[in-house]
Amino acid sequence: MARLLPDRVKVLLLIGEAASQIEAAARRLPNCPPIVRCEGLAEAVAQVHKLARTG
Repeated sequence: MARLLPDRVKVLLLIGEAASQIEAAARRLPNCPPIVRCEGLAEAVAQVHKLARTG
């Protein structure tokens, strides 16, 4: 999955127990997308709403 991040993901929002592990793996990739850590699903949804763009 990590190999797909640079080409298909604009921003990586992370929540939950595995967030640290996913972030560490993503940061090892060249062209890692920006990473936003969220406290929970409600915050993640708010962030997605704020970051969403048409297209």
